[in-house]
Amino acid sequence: MHVSRILIDIHLDNLDQFINTVHQNLEQGKAEFTKEIDARAKKLSPSDRDDLYDFYRDDYWLLDEEFPNILWNSVLISMYSVVDLELTRLCNSLQTKHSARRALSDRRKGTLLRKIEQYLTLDLSLSFPSSSADWTELNSIATVRNCVVHNGSQIKGKKDKELRRYIRAHSTLSIDQLDRVVLSEQYCRDSMTVIKRFVKDLFENHLR
Repeated sequence: MHVSRILIDIHLDNLDQFINTVHQNLEQGKAEFTKEIDARAKKLSPSDRDDLYDFYRDDYWLLDEEFPNILWNSVLISMYSVVDLELTRLCNSLQTKHSARRALSDRRKGTLLRKIEQYLTLDLSLSFPSSSADWTELNSIATVRNCVVHNGSQIKGKKDKELRRYIRAHSTLSIDQLDRVVLSEQYCRDSMTVIKRFVKDLFENHLR
């Protein structure tokens, strides 16, 4: 098995464990916080109860929305970074193996994923799953990731028309009141499944 395949599998398995651990801690913390505030509220008059909930509204928002947003954004960025890094290393390794004059870095146009695709198919004449649904989805995942990283999740007007269409087609994604893309646990898990399936196909059926 190619070392890049092994490293991708290891990184994604570690990330999966990270998701389970951190998400469980977040959910537990929110449940304990809610239980404590509800217990205190029961001892108060209706008006004082409302004041109590208002006082802790921002704290609950952090646990219910902001911290999960940070978690899922971080997970998506990490997943894509694994693919980015290891496929780049793969191209560099294959350049040496095939004694290719041209390097991946010589390709200037397009996204990194497109450069990798073109390098493997055009420069090294290797097979690549360009027509697979997972490859198409991986490029869409990269677009979401770029929005999170480069625009602070902000969707910007007509330029992001395709991104809006993609979000509307996925119930696991949403757009908030500030026009920012909001990820969910399920979207990240689905994205990980896509990445694992694509990597398996690439190494087992195309780069053997």
